[in-house]
Amino acid sequence: MPQQLPRRMLAQCRCRPFCCVLQIMPNTWNNPSTAYDATMAGVKESIKRVGFPTIDLMLLHAPGQAEGRADAWRALEDAQQQGLLRSIGVSNFGIPHLEKLAQSSRITPAVNQIELHPWLQWRKEVEYCNSKGIILEAYSPLAKASKLSDPKLVDLAQKVNKTPAQMLLRWSLQKGFVVLPKSTNPERQKANADVGGWELSNADMAEMDSWEADLVTGWDPIRDHPV
Repeated sequence: MPQQLPRRMLAQCRCRPFCCVLQIMPNTWNNPSTAYDATMAGVKESIKRVGFPTIDLMLLHAPGQAEGRADAWRALEDAQQQGLLRSIGVSNFGIPHLEKLAQSSRITPAVNQIELHPWLQWRKEVEYCNSKGIILEAYSPLAKASKLSDPKLVDLAQKVNKTPAQMLLRWSLQKGFVVLPKSTNPERQKANADVGGWELSNADMAEMDSWEADLVTGWDPIRDHPV
């Protein structure tokens, strides 16, 4: 849950200069008998804590247990229709999870947030989401910095006078993904934002496409969580 934003800050802002994205954790719907009510309570508590009447995007953080998942999603659907949420989506859902959800849902997820980078491309999942109009959000697009010294990436970056991180972010953007890079270093934050106004060539994109290695740098609920 987010911390309460300072009221003085809210009073000075007539509009939000940012997008408020929050997630409902899978343990919220572990008990099928309370999944709907617990999820709806989580939405309302989140709204109370951030201090805005509407949250821009709320995600189910992972597939979690199959029982209760449909009710948790139904709560997000109802919250969106009540104007509490602008958009709703999922995170770490594989194709079977999305197909199972579609059997009972009224609203298709706007977003599926999954780990994506050249060493973990989830090509079938990306193709499926694109076919359903589901936006892909790439978390850990820098592969948790584990590949920033990879010789192939470094050589390619030097060729176009960019940083390895910029190359990875640009690859994701040209794939049509929303990227979520993470850094506490101000200089790196500035460099990571400087990925507009230039493009990778088709040859460079193809080279980076060839790096697929099924490298999961975090957890893997796409394969590990039940359908």
